Amino acid sequence: MHIAGPTLLLALATGSTVSAAVVSQSTTCGTAASAKISSSVSSQVSSSVSSRVAASVSSKVAASVSASVAAQVASSISSQLAAKTSLKSSAKVSSTSKKTSTSTSAKSSTKLSTSSQAISRSSSTIKTSVKTSLQTSQKSSSTSKTSSKVLTSSTISSKSSSISQTSAKASPKSSSTSSLAPIPTDPTKVDYQLAPIPDFQDADKFSIDEGPYAESAHFRLYGQDNDNTTIGLQHLEGTWDCYVNKLGWRSSGLSTSNTDGRPPYYKTNYFIIDNLVQYGFSGRTYQLFDNTGAGFVVVDSNYITQVGVMSHEYGHVLSMAEPAWWNQQNTFGWAETLGNFVAETYRSDLCADSRARANDTTGTGGTALQPFMVIGQSYRTMVEPTNNYFAWPFLSYLTYNLDNYSGFGADTMRTIFNTYNAKANETPFHTINRMAVSAGTTVQNLVGRYWARMAFADYGNPVAQNYFRYLQPTLDYNNTFAAGNNKYQVYPERAPRYFGSSIIPLNNLNSSVTATVTAQTAYTAYLVVQSVNVGIRFGNKYGDIRYIELVNTSGQGGIVKTASTDIANGELAMLVVANTPDKLLMYDATQAATGPASVGMDFTFTLDGATN
Repeated sequence: MHIAGPTLLLALATGSTVSAAVVSQSTTCGTAASAKISSSVSSQVSSSVSSRVAASVSSKVAASVSASVAAQVASSISSQLAAKTSLKSSAKVSSTSKKTSTSTSAKSSTKLSTSSQAISRSSSTIKTSVKTSLQTSQKSSSTSKTSSKVLTSSTISSKSSSISQTSAKASPKSSSTSSLAPIPTDPTKVDYQLAPIPDFQDADKFSIDEGPYAESAHFRLYGQDNDNTTIGLQHLEGTWDCYVNKLGWRSSGLSTSNTDGRPPYYKTNYFIIDNLVQYGFSGRTYQLFDNTGAGFVVVDSNYITQVGVMSHEYGHVLSMAEPAWWNQQNTFGWAETLGNFVAETYRSDLCADSRARANDTTGTGGTALQPFMVIGQSYRTMVEPTNNYFAWPFLSYLTYNLDNYSGFGADTMRTIFNTYNAKANETPFHTINRMAVSAGTTVQNLVGRYWARMAFADYGNPVAQNYFRYLQPTLDYNNTFAAGNNKYQVYPERAPRYFGSSIIPLNNLNSSVTATVTAQTAYTAYLVVQSVNVGIRFGNKYGDIRYIELVNTSGQGGIVKTASTDIANGELAMLVVANTPDKLLMYDATQAATGPASVGMDFTFTLDGATN
């Protein structure tokens, strides 16, 4: 969100509701409720489910999925159920609205402004510990409390969040980043000092308490000192090491208030609060608008060990350290997308060495993939208020880079941060397009290829792919209806919106299939074929996936594209049609439920050698 002075405050949270950013008393921003699966599943799962038949969970784990993968899938299902606020299995998500309100309670001109930004979430489970009392530490380190004004939610429900302003006590300023300390040659070797402790209450509901704390090189957790905080710190240090040390993201010890990278660097404070979920979230990230600009987090005491929550919220703190990105309206709608990307990627092989350095043995397994939303509702604008928590696989696709596009890979997000055009307040798609053009392609081609891979969740995460295979028979693919002899049309309400898609299973396959698509505006389409050896005893064995792009052909009625492919016995096939307009939209993802980005693309298609 665009920060235009001390009146702006942002709130980012984890749970069933989302508090949006507030810029001024005349500005409102849309928000989204997250979605989860409400039913539990046995820890033993079979990946032998055919894409055609809804098989029941077997009591024996299919040999085609190793015991470790099966356990990971079960862990994933369990972790997605962990949040205490239940969400419906249909993954219907309602968009919420957030309103700004101004407070007349500014008691002192010396009070500092604080930005709060709330973001809701869920995750998987784990634990942590470390040392003494805050008050002793405060005296020995001479760290003073920072005064602040906090704009934060005063009421939270599944429908809306009212934002109100609270003020805090004034106190001495901490050291300024404007000092002439030399810029470190290696920012990862800088000693992090204690960050100021805000003195505030979030709408008089909860306050930050001074009590025992656990501490590590880059974090301090206030409120507990036990095995749980030890695990929480391991998750956080591992996440710091992967993103700051390995991938080279800007240090979380800095912020938008420190643009030249000079010390001091500040530790990130986490404040543990009992029963925080009663307010509608398990974690929430704030930013001090004093001279430190430090990000800090409040987290429910039952979620300290959950890597998805701890790393997700830290993802917001990392975002706050990127001045060009963080201060823009057209990037703010991606905040939850990026938070989940950080948490998901930390559990992947990309961060395995960082988990090992942090002695984090529990920060693996499971996935945040939500097939009911990402695939079952793929027609939605790729990033918008109803799916911002679930759109992160696109960033994972660019990071794993299975299609080997030049300039993409592990450094994708760092490049996006470093090349983002803040003066233009552009969308991330504009930034990615410049990267794509340098690689000899376009963001439209990347989006089309991404959706083709999502037909079978083939974007680089085997745990997520097995989870998709388990759930696939229950997904909603009711995107089209018969409109004549072998002709079909997309339902208007499920027509793919801006950078959304229709994923269409093909049935009654012959040895050869031809698909022809007609639309009035630019699109990208693929036939996607999955090789499957169906097994009765040992379950399905999935083989290669083929991607056949539809190409322009002569025809009437609009833009016509076609493709044909041979089909072997037992193979599965999908037709994927993505809305990839020639002109990129300059849109605010917090408001994308309305406006040009919400307009669906009508299309028809014919099939030869298959039915829908």
